[in-house]
Amino acid sequence: MSTDTIESYEDRKRRDGAIALMKLLSFSIDDKKHDRVNSGTQIRDKLAKRKQSVQESTSPLR
Repeated sequence: MSTDTIESYEDRKRRDGAIALMKLLSFSIDDKKHDRVNSGTQIRDKLAKRKQSVQESTSPLR
């Protein structure tokens, strides 16, 4: 007599979500280990510089 069961849709979604979170966690651990982490301030500064660069490159010539 077999005791195999079919996984419900909800269980599958929950399991897939847990696997995705574990992958994200492993990526973040690897990023921190290899010093590929930026603070919020660093990100805002980089975005501000990028925005300024785009504005300067798209401004009309006089």
